[in-house]
Amino acid sequence: KIGAKYRNFKIDLTSKYPGLYIHINAYKEFIKVDFQHGTKETFGNTVGLLGNFNTGKTLARDGSTVLDDFAEYGQEWQVLPSEHMLFHDISE
Repeated sequence: KIGAKYRNFKIDLTSKYPGLYIHINAYKEFIKVDFQHGTKETFGNTVGLLGNFNTGKTLARDGSTVLDDFAEYGQEWQVLPSEHMLFHDISE
């Protein structure tokens, strides 16, 4: 049932990557992120809460430690108040 607790967002990246969209669906506290037509060219160097794009491994912030406990993994990637920038680089 779609109602007030269900949200859907579509991020359109087609101006830079034709046909590429990021779909975010949220229901209560559950979130699904879907990269429609994502490729190694567009997301090949990404790591973070969604894992390593190329391998699917759930790596800690150090880039090498594999975390299989998803609660621990989520805490590892939690943005802390002491972190003034969410992203490493600012791009247009």
